[in-house]
Amino acid sequence: MFDLARTHSNADIRILVTDSSQAVSRGHCLIRLAQRLTSSVRIHKPARQHRGELATFMVVDDTGLLHRPRTTSTSYDAILNVYAPKRAGELRDYFDAMWEMSAPDSQVRRLYI
Repeated sequence: MFDLARTHSNADIRILVTDSSQAVSRGHCLIRLAQRLTSSVRIHKPARQHRGELATFMVVDDTGLLHRPRTTSTSYDAILNVYAPKRAGELRDYFDAMWEMSAPDSQVRRLYI
């Protein structure tokens, strides 16, 4: 993901996360990436009405998707489809609606001291 964000000026990596405290405290690579490439990688917290959402998914180039509908299960079963433009579009629209109501995650901000 670092190469994508660094080499493509139009890369738009948006991540919604309910609780980033563990990732921040452990120095997760996505947190560091978002702190270094603030114009390409953004991490937000969902609005209150979306915090109970349990699905995990990633949409790539409006056609590919990785979807894990039951995030609470102990297995990591997921659906991967490299060409599913209709379903990818539905998930992208769903994400966009949540993103519009979200706010930047204050735990992810880099403090310059």
